[in-house]
Amino acid sequence: MFREKKGKARSSKGGTSAKRKEAASPKRRIGEMLVEAGLITQDQLDEGLARQKDHGEKLVECLITMGYIDTHAFVRFLAKMPGVASIDLLNCTVTGELLDLVPEELARKHDVFPIDRLGKLLTLGMACPLDGKAIEEIESVSGLQVKPLLCRAQDIQAAIARHYGTGKRAYGDAYNIPEISPVRLRVSAKKAPPEEERTLSRRIRELKSLPVLPRTIERAKHAMQDVTFTVEDSVELVAMDPGVAAKVLGVANSSLYGFQGLVDTIEVAVALLGLRETHSLVLTSPVLDVIDKPEKLDYKSIWMGAMCGAAAAKAVATACGWEELSAVFAAGLLQDIGRLALFQLAPDAYVRLDNDLHGAELMEAETALLGIDHCEAGYELATQWDLPIEISEAVRFHHAPEKAQEAKKTVAAVAVAERATGMSAAPDNEDEQKQWCVALLATLGLDENAAAEVFDEIAAVQGTRFLWARKWESLSGGAKAGEGRDESAWVGS
Repeated sequence: MFREKKGKARSSKGGTSAKRKEAASPKRRIGEMLVEAGLITQDQLDEGLARQKDHGEKLVECLITMGYIDTHAFVRFLAKMPGVASIDLLNCTVTGELLDLVPEELARKHDVFPIDRLGKLLTLGMACPLDGKAIEEIESVSGLQVKPLLCRAQDIQAAIARHYGTGKRAYGDAYNIPEISPVRLRVSAKKAPPEEERTLSRRIRELKSLPVLPRTIERAKHAMQDVTFTVEDSVELVAMDPGVAAKVLGVANSSLYGFQGLVDTIEVAVALLGLRETHSLVLTSPVLDVIDKPEKLDYKSIWMGAMCGAAAAKAVATACGWEELSAVFAAGLLQDIGRLALFQLAPDAYVRLDNDLHGAELMEAETALLGIDHCEAGYELATQWDLPIEISEAVRFHHAPEKAQEAKKTVAAVAVAERATGMSAAPDNEDEQKQWCVALLATLGLDENAAAEVFDEIAAVQGTRFLWARKWESLSGGAKAGEGRDESAWVGS
C-alpha cells in the first residue's frame, strides 16, 4: 500500500516509550531541535512560544506563520530525524474500518491520517511524528500501538477531506491555506504565508497548458481527420476557448518560431504553427471537468465574460479608428486566464470563492486565500509564455488601467469592455461605472458623444448573450463535433 522512503519506523513498544519519554514536552523539544539544526534562532523560538501561548496554535504553525521557517524546510528537517520514515499520501487508499480507528475530530486536531493496520500496529501519517502527546492520545482511543510516518501537512489535510467527507479543511488543496468563511471570502481572511505565495507563483510559471473545454478536444480530434478543415475553421476553434487561445499564442511566441513577444493575433498564430501543430496543442491540453458542476466553478460565466469582453474590446478599438482589431480582441479574450491558472493549480481552494465576486472584490478575496490574485497570476503566465506586452499588460491591469506602462491604449480598451459588459451585474452603481468608462474613453480621444456610441455597440454585444449561451451549449456537449463550423462570425476578430 505504501513505501517507506527514509529510515525505519519505530516498531517495538519499548522503543516507542523511550522516544515518548524523551518528548515529554514535545513542543519545547521540537523548538530546541530546530534551534540546534540552525533553522531558527533562540529569539525566534521564544517569540513562537509566546504566540503559541496567546493563540493556542501548534508551535510549528506559529513559526511558519511568522515566516521564521517554511513548510518544506520543516519537512526536510523531520525526514532527516533518526527513526522517522516518510511516505506520499497521494496514492493511498484506506477502508472505512481503518478510518473508524481515528475519529475525524482527532485527525484534524493533530494533523494525522490512518494509513494501515497490521494486528495491533496502526501506521499513522503525521505532520509531526515527534508529537508524543498526539501519539499517546490516538493509542488510547484506538487501543493500538502507533507507528508514525512523516507526511506533508497539506497532504494529510487533503486526505482527511477526501476520505472523511467535506469537513472544514477540505479546501487545503496543495497549500497550507487558512480557514475562511465558506460563503464570501473577504480581505479580512488571513493571508497565505509568503513561502506558499512564492510556491504558487513558481508553479504558475511552470504551467505548460491551461484546461480546455471537452468539446474543443473533440473538435480538434475531428479536425485532424478532416482534410476540408480550413485555417479559418481552426481560428474559430481556438478563439472559442480562452485556454486554447493562450496556449496557441504562447507557442507561436516561443523562441522556437523566432517571434517572441510579437504574435498578438490568433490568425497569425494559427498560420505560423500550421493546422496540425495547432490541433496537436489542443489534444495535449488538460480537459476542464466542471462543465456540469457549477457548484465547483462557474466556468460558463467566465467563458461568457471572455467572449463578450473580447467583442466589446473590439468595438472600442473600432470606435477609436484602430486598424489592428485582432490584437485587442485577443487581449480581451485572455484577460482572465489567471483565473484558469489558479483553478488548475488550487481547485479545492479556488472554488470556495463566491461566484458573485467581481473586480476588486474578487482580487482581494483571491489574495486573502492564495496570496495572489488572478491578474498577477495571469501576468506571471503571460510573461513566462512570452505573450506580447499588449496582452500581458491587459491581463494584469484590466481592473486598474491607470497602472499600465507600455500598452495603455489596449489596456484601456479592455478595461472599458470588461467594466461596461459587467455593469448589469451591479445596477445600483451603473451610473458611477459608466462615468468611469467615459473618463477612460476620453484618454483614447473619444468625447461623450462617441462614448455614447461605444455604449450602444457594447449593449448590442450584450444583447447577443443568448447567442453566446447557445454557442456554449454546443461547446459544452450540446452539439456533435464538427458542428457550427460556419460560425466564424462568433470570433469577431
